[in-house]
Amino acid sequence: MNNDIKADEHDQDFVGLTQTAAQSVEMLKAVVSGETYEGVAARLGKSRTAVERRIKSIAIQLSKVVGIQGLNDDGAAYVRRLRLHRDAILIALESFHPRAHDGPRETRILTSAEMVQAVQRIKGRSSRPWHVRAD
Repeated sequence: MNNDIKADEHDQDFVGLTQTAAQSVEMLKAVVSGETYEGVAARLGKSRTAVERRIKSIAIQLSKVVGIQGLNDDGAAYVRRLRLHRDAILIALESFHPRAHDGPRETRILTSAEMVQAVQRIKGRSSRPWHVRAD
């Protein structure tokens, strides 16, 4: 069976989803298939950051709800790891039904350890690491 036909049949399963959830799933499929966040964002008229956040959110939800063979929740936040587990993600999506968001997001308070980890990640990615830190 042609992969395009199989993908079209699978896309029909998402008819009952909210448009946002279905679009997030499509973004995830595009990125695990090799498209960049920037490419997806440009094609959909969204910001790169919005696309990245939505993909990470749906990938983590997929990992928690269905499970992705060989990938844990933490790994679902990294595009490289998502691409390494492309086949497992596509299989997991076949039985995935994203939850609808009812109302505003839950407020989450970070622990001190999470704040330290965030600062370390930012410093590691910044060309001006000492400017990003607020003591």
